[in-house]
Amino acid sequence: MRTLNTLNIDQIRQSELHALDALLDLCGRHGLRCMLAYGSLLGAARHQGFIPWDDDMDVWMPLYDYNKLVRIILSGEDGLPKPFRLAATEIPNEAGPFHIWFAKVYDMGTKVVQDNLTKSVSIDEGCWVDVFPYTTLASKDEWEAVRDRFSLLQWRTEQAIFAPKKQTTPLRTLRTKVAAAFMRRKGYAFFLNKYRDLLQSLPPKAEDPYVFDPAAPNALFDASWFASTAALPFEGREYPVPQGWEQVLDAFYGDWRELPPPEKRVGHPFVATLRD
Repeated sequence: MRTLNTLNIDQIRQSELHALDALLDLCGRHGLRCMLAYGSLLGAARHQGFIPWDDDMDVWMPLYDYNKLVRIILSGEDGLPKPFRLAATEIPNEAGPFHIWFAKVYDMGTKVVQDNLTKSVSIDEGCWVDVFPYTTLASKDEWEAVRDRFSLLQWRTEQAIFAPKKQTTPLRTLRTKVAAAFMRRKGYAFFLNKYRDLLQSLPPKAEDPYVFDPAAPNALFDASWFASTAALPFEGREYPVPQGWEQVLDAFYGDWRELPPPEKRVGHPFVATLRD
């Protein structure tokens, strides 16, 4: 429900830019790499800013830098300034277990309610930046050995945290509801812990030729594209991107320079407001 405190798309984006700046400042103080990913990388390359219908931001971090970031937050050695906070499966949360397989930086001066989360998810959210840790792999055989495991854990988590979608037939709808009920009884934290453990069992190695983000398990990138960072303009500023950003976009999106059809130009199902 929209109120006088409801944020418009420009206000949401400004909140997310401030959250990203806070994250990059923290990473800079500790020599941690962080770069635009997915829709934010595409937006920088094609629009020099947000994709016109996008309402969140995405960044990548190498797994070893991501782990350092989590340790810094947990130790209290350093942190994000208020009102920002890092949420992840590794970080205890008073409201309940964190609900997704990658991290988020929240602006807690705002409040976000997602319409599609089930009642089993107890999480206090603000406007966010998604933080995706990536690792490296030695071969395509290794990729083929792990990608389906990550896909299955993501699917099971989705069944536990998101309201079931209506399917094309009544039988498929029933099957989806039954699967979702089973996953919710098991608890989404069970699947997320398995996901986290699997990722941590794949530490990055300098000699590996491939970069792999398990959040997008069907994609495999050349490690040389991530060997260092470049910079692209984004909403009047410059942000770090993989040095091979064009190759990354080609590999992940194909013909990324062309706009998708109108029916695919959609954002997330949430309402964001200012906190009192």
